[in-house]
Amino acid sequence: MNKKFVYFALTLILFCVSIKESKSGIIPQSNVFTFLKRDTAAKMLVANAVFNNADSVMGAMTFEEQDYSGITYVYGSFSKGYEDCYKVVLKDNGVTVIDLTKDLNITVTTGGATNPFWATIDFNLRKFLSYDKRKRQSGGQTADILNGRQTVSSAPITALPS
Repeated sequence: MNKKFVYFALTLILFCVSIKESKSGIIPQSNVFTFLKRDTAAKMLVANAVFNNADSVMGAMTFEEQDYSGITYVYGSFSKGYEDCYKVVLKDNGVTVIDLTKDLNITVTTGGATNPFWATIDFNLRKFLSYDKRKRQSGGQTADILNGRQTVSSAPITALPS
């Protein structure tokens, strides 16, 4: 019983001393938990494309790039209207920039819905979504669902505020 009390008292004293030292400035407050701080220079870019055409394809895709790396994470799902023969492409002012169909490996379930999908692609999202006035005036960037060469559905890609 005596040993338990001594250990408890020593633990309590150690705890009180560590709090006092950290408050008195001996241990710098800013460097105590440096491993928990986020790097403020690293910015994440998130953009989405929402397909909400009730007559054809309904669903959403999200694009994410971290740390100016040029690697983009794409994920999403479709709830209605997607077929196996469709292709998913990103366009800039009507010109196809990248075909995502093989990378996404979309599996269709009943009624044109899909299982959730995701992929990591070597694509610079920041460069693609650059804020050039000419691009904004002439249609900008879109995610398109194609059947052959015909566009089935199209959704503008909008960057979300960080």
